[in-house]
Formats: sequence, C-alpha cells, structure tokens
Amino acid sequence: MELSDSPTDSHPYWAHSVEDFRFLTREEALQHPPYDKPFGMTYTSVMIHPGVLMPWITHDIKSRGGTFETRHVATLDDLDADIVVNCTGLGAGKLAGDTSVYPVFNPSIKRFVCVESHGQYTYILPRHADGEVIVGGTAQVGNWSTANSDADIAAILARAAVLMPEISDSKVLHAKAGLRPATSRGTRVELDPKRRNKTWVIHNYGHGGSGHTIHRGCASEVVKIVRSLHANL
Repeated sequence: MELSDSPTDSHPYWAHSVEDFRFLTREEALQHPPYDKPFGMTYTSVMIHPGVLMPWITHDIKSRGGTFETRHVATLDDLDADIVVNCTGLGAGKLAGDTSVYPVFNPSIKRFVCVESHGQYTYILPRHADGEVIVGGTAQVGNWSTANSDADIAAILARAAVLMPEISDSKVLHAKAGLRPATSRGTRVELDPKRRNKTWVIHNYGHGGSGHTIHRGCASEVVKIVRSLHANL
C-alpha cells in the first residue's frame, strides 16, 4: 500500500506488472491512521533483497561461462570488443559525455508501508532473509555526497516512528547512503549511433531508484539490440 498527500492522475507505468492494482478511495485511504493521507494505491508485488539477488546473478553469469574483470576505463574508445553494454550508472555522465546524468542522494537505515508527504518518501521494508528492516529515506537531487548526515538520519527515524512507533525502541545496526543514477530525460536504453573503432556500444543507464524494478525489461531490450547487431556481424 502507498499513501500520498496528492492524487495520481493516471496509472503508474508499472501498474500492469503487479497483481490486484487499484487506487484507494478517499475513505479507504483515511482508514489508516496515523498516516492521515487522503490518496493512495494498493497492489500485490514481490520484494527484492539486493544482498541476495546480486550474488545469485553473479553465480548465474559465471555458471554460463561469463567472467568478471575489474579495471579503469577512461573512455569508451578504450574498449576492444564487438559489442559493449554501458551500464555504468553515474559514471555514464563522464564516460558517454551525457550531461543529463545526475545523482539522487538517498540514505537508509537498517531496521511495507510507503508514505509520501511534502515530496519526501518514508518507507519501512522488512528483510526476512536476515531479520533486518530498512528504513528510509530522502531524494536529494544533485547531491553528490555519499556521507551520512546525522540530521537526515534523525529525520528519517522520526518520520518512520510516526508510522510505526516500535521504530523508536529499535537498535540502529548501521546507516548507508547511496546515489541513485538518474537522468533528466529518463532511462537510456539504446544503441549509440557512433561506432567506436569496431565496437558497437549499447547504453543502459539512468534507472534512478528503479533499477531492480525495471532491470529485466531493460535487459530484454538490450538483448533485442544485440541480436539485431549479431545478424549483421
């Protein structure tokens, strides 16, 4: 369930991907004190734990013969391959010369209701795999710092405690701050028209805070482009 101060004029782009999606009536939304929000939506979906998903994806790639290499790439012209998929997140701003790339600062605290109020989202996400709960967050556009702010952490905990008073007595295990890679034009998934030496570059970045939500769809689009290129290689 998501509750908000303001109405949503249309269905979210992802509404068709979840089950039982519908908007709440004003009466239904107001039946959830202490939130006191007149608008909302409800749906059935899955919750992804990155700490579980990413190792699984890594293992799956290796089991299919894929390999991993860590090295510095100063420019896309340094790469030597038939096809390169550029999934460098915020690094795409410099690597692809894309001035529309910017960070969205988002700290979270290890501690599902999501409430939007005055442009700030408060969420409480249980992670059953390790018994922890994630509490967040903020959305500070253009903030490149990855340092935690005591003021942000205190504000997040205070907002979360309004939604779930038990938070006040919880032990903070640790706080994390991350940068979500966004662009002013939205997610970029496309073939770069400029071929570098003999290398085709497919861009796949700018997912913002929706990376785990849309990664399969973006990957499917990349596969379509790769197959079309392979037909001509």
